[in-house]
Amino acid sequence: MISGDPISGFNMEFKLTETLKDGNDFNYKLTYHGAVVGLSQIRIKASKGESMPDGFESNIGYEIIPEFQGRGFGKELFKLALEKIFELGVDAPIVTCGDGNLRSKKIIESAGGILLEQRKDKKGYLMNKYTFNK
Repeated sequence: MISGDPISGFNMEFKLTETLKDGNDFNYKLTYHGAVVGLSQIRIKASKGESMPDGFESNIGYEIIPEFQGRGFGKELFKLALEKIFELGVDAPIVTCGDGNLRSKKIIESAGGILLEQRKDKKGYLMNKYTFNK
């Protein structure tokens, strides 16, 4: 149930729609009752952002549009993205997040994320690296 949403218990309609595919990267949008609430990128071959430390490549990235944050959409989007990466044949996907990003940490850990490593990125922020088992 999505907290803060009075209609969440009725006709819940989450839809993950592929918007771009280039062989390695798959982009998805999460819609809820027709509104786009979040975006996800799934990468078969993990990659990393410029500021991330070496070895902190990630298979899944996701974000929730600010006005929809804190209502459970991130958890739902991450769950769907994790299911999709397994469907695409990645057996032990890697996901990274900032240690200070408490919402993302909670989502990743509640989905079964296993903390592999912590390391500071090039800007000095502590980053967490997780993996998942099927």
